[in-house]
Amino acid sequence: MIRRIARSARLSDEAIALLVSPDGGKQIAAWRARSSAHEEAMAAAEGLLADIDRSEAALWHRTARNTHAAHPTRRRMLAGGIAAAAVTAFTVDRTIMPVSGWLADHATRVGEQRRVALADGTVAWMNTASAFSIGDGRDGPEATVHTGEVLFANAGRGTRPFYAIAGEGVVRCHGGDVLLRTLDGRCDVTAVRGMLDVAVGGRTTRLYAGQAIAFAGTVLSPMTMVSPTAATAWLRGKLIFQRMTVAAIVADMQRYTPARIVVLGEGLRSARLSGVFEIGDPDGLFRAIADATGARIDRVPGLTLLYRSK
Repeated sequence: MIRRIARSARLSDEAIALLVSPDGGKQIAAWRARSSAHEEAMAAAEGLLADIDRSEAALWHRTARNTHAAHPTRRRMLAGGIAAAAVTAFTVDRTIMPVSGWLADHATRVGEQRRVALADGTVAWMNTASAFSIGDGRDGPEATVHTGEVLFANAGRGTRPFYAIAGEGVVRCHGGDVLLRTLDGRCDVTAVRGMLDVAVGGRTTRLYAGQAIAFAGTVLSPMTMVSPTAATAWLRGKLIFQRMTVAAIVADMQRYTPARIVVLGEGLRSARLSGVFEIGDPDGLFRAIADATGARIDRVPGLTLLYRSK
């Protein structure tokens, strides 16, 4: 699965760029006719962006690449003073790994991603600020995800199953790809490829590729359908948002940067937006939020403040 992502990343990026570009429509037919791989990439991109408003996505695509700097005003300078005071009080080193990573077998720092080859042939792809430990259970290898996001590819491809543990849940895999994300007490399990069983609180749910389930403690949410391509977009350095609130978008970007991001005002926090962004371009994301919502941006070293002026 990972090899396929690596091979198709360039075509996928080109297809997405054409779909969200205001001039892309004239080129799509010729581009997708170039080969079967081009056709598959375009079909996948169309499915991925099916719920995204094209004009809004195009706006985000353009503004993410706009490098002009806004001219400061007196109001912005005053707000910047407040931001400076806030960042002075913010003394935690956000570049360090999560506390749970200090005793874990494998951990990544904020903004770091890593590939870990496990002894049974499973490959663990770790996202930012993640930590997991590996052990040998009675029936097969057991990986405990302490925090963050880990994709276990080809999990349990041998004679023994592979177990992934997060919170109160135990996931049993036998030759599939499973994505586990555990943040702030919530665990999300996504079947990226193959079939897996998720056991939580005495109840077992079977998931097939494209299905996901979440739980907090032993409380399960209903099963949902997801795009495996979107769920693993971070492997290609991308974040994909489909009508998510600004608060949720910023919380996701916060995982990848040590600088603090603060959104003021419930109206701005609850605004819903869509788009495709580069993980390494937080400034492009901020500019797009500002353009789409009328928000103002103040930056000082270590802090970005988003707010709507009165």
